Amino acid sequence: MELKLKKLSAGDGQDIYQMLQDIPSEENGFYNNAHGLTFDEFKDWLTSQAVALANGGVIAEKTDDSVLIWVNTTNT
Repeated sequence: MELKLKKLSAGDGQDIYQMLQDIPSEENGFYNNAHGLTFDEFKDWLTSQAVALANGGVIAEKTDDSVLIWVNTTNT
């Protein structure tokens, strides 16, 4: 199995959007704030997250040192 990590980008598209719609909004203490958004709302959310991360990680008026990444797996 091969793992690929990709940092959140304002240019992420339908593949990432669909993946986030398939993941519940809350599970095992983790939150998916993109779940249930329309595609247009998702694009706005991506842009706000990318800008916040570029400005030192300030997201939703709090300091957050995390980085949003997408993990893709492929069977080889």
